Amino acid sequence: SAADIQDLASEVITDFLPLAERSGVALIYTPTAGLPKVRIDRERMKWVLNNLIENALRYTPAGGSVQVSTVAVSGRVLVHVRDTGIGIKDEDRNNIFERFYRAGNAVTKDNQGNGLGLYIARSIVNDHQGELSFQANAEGPGTTFILALPAAG
Repeated sequence: SAADIQDLASEVITDFLPLAERSGVALIYTPTAGLPKVRIDRERMKWVLNNLIENALRYTPAGGSVQVSTVAVSGRVLVHVRDTGIGIKDEDRNNIFERFYRAGNAVTKDNQGNGLGLYIARSIVNDHQGELSFQANAEGPGTTFILALPAAG
């Protein structure tokens, strides 16, 4: 059913504020006025946002930031999760969504997580006719994950 992704994002961010504070990472949310609704299974999409934000916090050192923002572009609603974390090495870029894959630098950073998170997240997003991708930040360190979902017609 049609849902407001911003309500969902806001809910997830509120849940993670205590962790962000304990980690010394600024968690910042910038919504956009008048964003169209998206057709989603709310619980499953909440799981995706949880996963993206938790990863971003986990791989961002104290003093860094995780910025979540939303925007509508040509019939799609995009959620950007931008961190100032350790980044994703070139040799890991093609494998990051593979089942059980964990980047070498992620393995040393912490041994939680079984490498299934992004694989499952991408499957859920694909089921919603959406896309989940990422890019290295042009300015400064870290990575931006982009969740793109079709706007509800």
